[in-house]
Amino acid sequence: MRQGKQESGQAIVEYVVTLMMALLILSIVTAGFNASLRRTWRKLAFQIAAGCPTCPNR
Repeated sequence: MRQGKQESGQAIVEYVVTLMMALLILSIVTAGFNASLRRTWRKLAFQIAAGCPTCPNR
């Protein structure tokens, strides 16, 4: 009967580790996507909006 409890604990640990790995991968992908999306929107905003004559070019 003791064997079943140990396996149950291992399953919980494996589940938690898998969940943490999935969240880590998701956060890395989201950060990369946000950075590229931000660059795209900034480029579009500078193309659409006319800059003032005294503003420095970016």
